[in-house]
Amino acid sequence: MDHLLTVNRQPSAADWTLSRLFVRGKDFCAGIEDETRPVGKEVYGETCVPLGVYPLGLRQSPTFSKYFYTKDGVNLISREEWLQLKSAEKLLYKPHDVIWVKGKLEKRLVLLHWGTTDDDTLACYIVGARHGMYKGQAAVFDSRLTYRKLYPLVIGAIRAGGQFIEYRHA
Repeated sequence: MDHLLTVNRQPSAADWTLSRLFVRGKDFCAGIEDETRPVGKEVYGETCVPLGVYPLGLRQSPTFSKYFYTKDGVNLISREEWLQLKSAEKLLYKPHDVIWVKGKLEKRLVLLHWGTTDDDTLACYIVGARHGMYKGQAAVFDSRLTYRKLYPLVIGAIRAGGQFIEYRHA
């Protein structure tokens, strides 16, 4: 079964897990998450999503929605760009809905968003153009730009419903 999104994970390091994100079976970007832990040994905000298939949805995030705005529900502008708009035009935009990994995830709120290292997440998935090192930690780079490219590719399908993300070993 093909899923809208697939996370192909590399073996987990002591503090992070690197991966590649595929959109409709095509390699799209780099990703980073928290490390894997054995079932029953999960640590809140420090454990990646277990392998498996999960439904996708959309929701407002008090943390992330306000960083990008949308007028049409598809294309994003940054908060900085939004702040430059005239007051009347600002009213046409709203904070964007963030991609949400739903399912039985031990009461965790798992989102796809931007960041640099696993320190920028509480078990969420961070997208980026490429992997590298930042201050001695594995990281992704050009994360906000990558997020802005990913969003219009998947938002319509997620909004329509019936879409899934699969987390698996590469």
